[in-house]
Amino acid sequence: MLFNYMECFLRMFGFDLYVGVYHRLWFKRKSLVCDLIEPFRCIIDHTTLLAFNRKQFSEKDFTLIKQEYRLKYEKCSDYYRVFYDALIERKSDVFKYVQHYYRCFMGCKSTQEYPIFEFK
Repeated sequence: MLFNYMECFLRMFGFDLYVGVYHRLWFKRKSLVCDLIEPFRCIIDHTTLLAFNRKQFSEKDFTLIKQEYRLKYEKCSDYYRVFYDALIERKSDVFKYVQHYYRCFMGCKSTQEYPIFEFK
């Protein structure tokens, strides 16, 4: 979800999604999206931890298939809702981050001027 959410913001600003900074150019990988979701992973991590502590998420929501845990289909909407709500709550932070990143990128600014996301 975070990947798709970030992709929408980057498309809105007209970025080439395939050319990243940290992730190298690779066949059909949207490297820039991979780069820019990193600062926001803490939102999903924190939301997941809270949901487990609140018993919204459970180990019973997953099945083990070929040494791989998979979310049960009937639980997907519950997880999507929790993550969606967390991301929407921070939509202006994400927008401002991408906007600032765009302005720094287009202005050929120093890396020290690029945005930093602080999770509060």
